[in-house]
Amino acid sequence: MKVRGLLATGIATAAAAILCTSPAFAAQSNHAMTTDDAGFAEFRATGESFRVCDNAKDGMEVRLMAEWLNEGKSLIVGGKGKCTKVPAHIAEGISVRLKVCLLDKNFKMHRCSKWVWGVA
Repeated sequence: MKVRGLLATGIATAAAAILCTSPAFAAQSNHAMTTDDAGFAEFRATGESFRVCDNAKDGMEVRLMAEWLNEGKSLIVGGKGKCTKVPAHIAEGISVRLKVCLLDKNFKMHRCSKWVWGVA
């Protein structure tokens, strides 16, 4: 009988610990760089915003492509020799991916980063 009581207490304690833990999706910021470091972009989980910077005054623009797939939205922003911050209203726990590229005058993409992930 004592073993059953201890087992039941152990199971109840484990269940309480699982129910009281934080959500599986903790906020996570991330950033991306073009392959030559001329463009930088980041997603900030706290306050949900994007920042994109043009690190080289080379006549090319920097474009951030961001998607939060669970809501099916995308965003393109850019700067020329400067940084731009853009707010984003994304629900907690939503996965966000971003990629940054350089654009020439004909809007052709160059030296793109890989897609990186964050969580709002």
